[in-house]
Formats: sequence, structure tokens, C-alpha cells
Amino acid sequence: MILGGVSSMKYEDADILAFISGKSKPTQDPEKDASSDKNAGSEEIPGNKNEQLEQKSLEHKDLEHKDLEHKDLEHKDLEKDLLTESPVSDSLPGFEEFPVSSAESPSEVDPHNFLNGGSSTGPTTGSTTAASTLPGEDELPFEAFDDYDFEPSRSVPSLDEAFGIVTTGIEPLEITHSGATITGYIASARRSEIRLGTYVVVPYEGGEKLFARVGKLQYRQEFAVDDATEIHSRRMLNARASPVNEADYKFLACLDPLCILYRKKADSSLTRRMADRIPRPNTPILPVTDRLEVQTGLNIPEEGVFLGHLSVGGELVKTHSEPETVAYYLRNDYLMGDPLIFRHMLVCGSTGTGKTFLSKNILRQFMTEDNRYRLRNSQDKARKNPCLVIMDPQDEYSQIFEDNETLTEEDKFRFESENVTYGRVQSTKAFVAKVEGQKYPGDKSRAEQVEFTIPFSLVEHNSWLIAAAGMSELQYIGLEVLLGDFFKSSVPHTYQNFINHIENEGTRSHYVDSGKLHESSYDGIVRRVSSRFFSKVFDRDATPITEI
Repeated sequence: MILGGVSSMKYEDADILAFISGKSKPTQDPEKDASSDKNAGSEEIPGNKNEQLEQKSLEHKDLEHKDLEHKDLEHKDLEKDLLTESPVSDSLPGFEEFPVSSAESPSEVDPHNFLNGGSSTGPTTGSTTAASTLPGEDELPFEAFDDYDFEPSRSVPSLDEAFGIVTTGIEPLEITHSGATITGYIASARRSEIRLGTYVVVPYEGGEKLFARVGKLQYRQEFAVDDATEIHSRRMLNARASPVNEADYKFLACLDPLCILYRKKADSSLTRRMADRIPRPNTPILPVTDRLEVQTGLNIPEEGVFLGHLSVGGELVKTHSEPETVAYYLRNDYLMGDPLIFRHMLVCGSTGTGKTFLSKNILRQFMTEDNRYRLRNSQDKARKNPCLVIMDPQDEYSQIFEDNETLTEEDKFRFESENVTYGRVQSTKAFVAKVEGQKYPGDKSRAEQVEFTIPFSLVEHNSWLIAAAGMSELQYIGLEVLLGDFFKSSVPHTYQNFINHIENEGTRSHYVDSGKLHESSYDGIVRRVSSRFFSKVFDRDATPITEI
């Protein structure tokens, strides 16, 4: 049913224009047309002309009366419907969107005159149209009604955040004990942002998320085109604009699932489990924006010894947290049973890339005052700081005593927010071996220097300290025999006394004549042990290393 009594109009251009102008389109009586066609070409009889006119006038009045009764019923039904239901703009016909002036509004036109070509011959009724009696749409006492949402309530990610969607058009989605096949289509607007190794999440129903890593990127043709031709290559090389139209290619990302992130309860902490389910097709692939999700997904502890920031391809992984980077901590939980720092680490890189700089900052984290460990054999369960010993033959780590004067307040704030220790280690001491004829310059650090010497007594259980290069297996066995007999003697166990002992002719005759050592082996041992280098290192005038 249509407002304004225009249900009898046809959806034609002429009729629509007539409706807008508020003027009725002249119509012809079908019976009159039929009679005119019937009597075309013949003369009318004068005697029957008045009777025919009276009969047609009566028929016309009957039709008008029936039409008015029918229209009154329609108006009553329309008014009832409008009073009980809210108007919906979608139900109006398309031609009501044309602008209509207030002077020529259909609501001001008498529907009966409109239907009867503007004539006023028909009787008027007390009922009016719904458009003239009801208030306007803006004056209705209720708000516009949104359609019902039959979908489950969930947050739909925006297209600006999602990389793309999970698709089954290339390969079927599957997951097995040995691996998984999850392919995603990457939207053209986000293709420049995704990298090999990028971490993403794919949501499930119920709040769970698949934490995955991009393990493969590939282009595929959208249309079957042979682009490996000379003509095509020349056309692309000569093109002024970019030769690549992203709409002509499919950019796919193969996801390697790492785990599933979930919460047992709404207020419980985020946990992880193995990837035991696959996402549904057309599910959005989202970037990881929560730092906790990255740490939980990669099983990185939230505290411990700071090692650095997580990066992919040399670029820092950034989130919406504050700070936006993801700190990588080394687990340092003594309660888990690890004896002190029970970790091995390899720092590799070319010359000048910062291996020493990184290692110094890692070691700095162990020297904080709060980093204490309980002594196992202590009855009072005392906790002490670890003792850090660095073997530094290149003199590169003594600068840990110095402060970094280039740090800004912003850098310090970021370090403190991530529980990163920075600054000097005041307890740093540089232990320098005293060697005759040499002096440690110490121009790279202002740390305290402590000289020490290596007592020859350490050689008793560490014969490799005096075993010179190039000594044969038989000579090495003979050296251990000589050292064992020397340390059983009552003389002071020094390097010079050992040299005097083996150079004695009586000692040589004892070992050679008894057959314990061959004559050539004995003489070779004496030549290699009697080195000027050993005399410059052992038993110097300094604190023995065993007493430090």
C-alpha cells in the first residue's frame, strides 16, 4: 500500500513526473474508449443519444461510489498500520526520493481528485489520508529501529588492522602431529608490512587465539598469463608507472602455528598450549599488538636477566603496549632447580657488530644488588650476589666500570620500565698477571688493578700449564713422572727448584739407568721445560692467584 493514494499509478517515467508535479495525468475511461472504437466511422442516432448519456452517467457515478468506498477502506487500513508500526524508510518506493515542494506535496492533494483526473464531481468523505493526519517522520515519538543481529556477539577487526584472511582456495586447511598447512591471503594494502618471520594471531570462537609465525611468502597469478616472454618484459620495463599491479596477483602467507593462547577464566592469566586446532576459513589474520601475547606465545619469562628486545629480520617487534618493544629475558629462577646461571649462550657476528658491547650489558644484569642466590650448604640460608669472573685477554670488558655519558633521560626511563640495569659496576676489579719485562697499560679503564702471579704449585694437578707445544706423547708421560717425584720432595715447590732438579746429573742417571725414561726423551723434556717464558710467569713478586 502506498502513501498519497498512488497505488493505481504505473512505474513509468511519465507517471513519476506527474506524481512529483502534483498534477494528475489525464486518463481515459476504458468504456468510453471502447465505445468510441466501436462507433468509429458510423453516425450516432439522435433519438438514442440522451438515453446513452444518462446510462453512462449512472454507470460512472456507481463506479465512483465503489471506488471511494474502496479508498476509504484502504485509508483506514493504512492509518491503522502506521499507528501500530514504525515507518521503515526501506519500504517506501524508489520514486519518493525525488524532491517535492511543500506547495505541491502529495499529502495536500485530494486523493479522490487525484485519482479522478482532478475533477471535483465525486462526493467527499470525512476521512483523510494518513500522510495528512499523522505527524512527520521527524516528529514521531520513537527512535529509529535497527535490524536484529542474529550473529554471535564478537568484536570484528577492522580492515586497517588485519593483514588478510585464512583461505582454503589454494590449499586445504589441515593440522597434523608433524605439521600444519594454514594459508592466508594478504590484502594488497598490507603486503608491504608483512615479513618472513612476522608473528600473527588468528582468533577462534570463545576467545582463544592461534599464535603463529609467517614461514613462507609467495606470489601467485590471479589470471593465467604467461609473463615470461620478451614482449611482456620489455613492456613492463618501459612502463612509466610501477610495473606491478597488486590486483593481478595473489599474495599468500603460509603460517607456522606455534601455540594457542587462552585463559581458563575471564580473570585468569594468559596461558599457552600446543596448537591442536585450526582456524575457520575467512578468519582474519591480525598482527600481534599485545606484549603479553608475544611473551606468552614464545614462552619468554616476564622477568629475569635482560638480554635485549625481540626483533624480526633486524626490525624491532612493536606492540600497542608501553613501552612498545618486547623485552627478552633469560630465565633466572632459582626455585626451578637450576644451579645459579645454568645457561649457555653463543654470541656470534662479524667484526664491529657489537658482540662485546652486548656481552657486557648482559653480564651487567647479573651484578645488581637484588640478584642474590641462596647458598646450598649455608645453615642460615644466606643469599649472596654471584661472583663474576671474566677472562679478558683483549682487555675489552674492564670498561664495565665506566658510566655511559651518552644516555638520555628517555633512555633511562625506558630501561627502568623494562627492569634493565644500566650504569657502572663499582665493584669492578682488573686482575693483571705480573710478567717480567711487561706492564699492563690499563689506559682503557679506571677500575682498580690487582696484580697476581701463578704459583708453580698449581702445576702438580695441572701439568698442561708447563707442557710446551710440540711435545710428543712419550715426552708428556715422562713429564708427569718427573713432576710427581718432584712434588713428593721436601724442597720448596717452585719453578726454579724444578729446573734445578731435572738438570742434576744424578737425577738424570737415576731415570735413564733405571729404564724409567729413555735418554733422548729425558733430554727433550729438559729442553722444552727450560723455557725463558715460564721463568717470567711462575712465582713472580705478586699475590698468588690462589690467595685472591
